[in-house]
Amino acid sequence: MWQYPKCNREFTRKNQRHVCGTGNRDDVIRDRPELVVEGPTVATSQDHM
Repeated sequence: MWQYPKCNREFTRKNQRHVCGTGNRDDVIRDRPELVVEGPTVATSQDHM
């Protein structure tokens, strides 16, 4: 295991790319289009019957 010294997160690979901290979901999605926030709707085979 490797631990990033800045945020103390542990990773299986040394120098793993990541973003320190978890952030606040409300801040991340603020002013984003609904499609980005909710994600695309996936049609099922039953939708086409």
